[in-house]
Amino acid sequence: MSCGAGGGEGAAAAGVHLTFPYRLHTMLTDVHDFGLTEVVSFQGNKHFKVHNRGLFEAMILPRYFQTQTYYKSFQRQCKCFVVRQFGTSSG
Repeated sequence: MSCGAGGGEGAAAAGVHLTFPYRLHTMLTDVHDFGLTEVVSFQGNKHFKVHNRGLFEAMILPRYFQTQTYYKSFQRQCKCFVVRQFGTSSG
């Protein structure tokens, strides 16, 4: 299993590879700023929760995680960075 760098929005053209934790933080900040916290949001200072898996796969993954187009792939990537799952949400 490969863990680590992948392209972010515009990164390939610039020759820059953004790390998964950077893309994750950017995504969580953006969804807050754009009012998409019903899909995914910070839970306190150290946790986040996917509230609607369907919308997360359709709207968020393609924009921020081009190489993880399925929720299971996103979960695997999180596990590489020791992001623990505390609960699940239907969606």
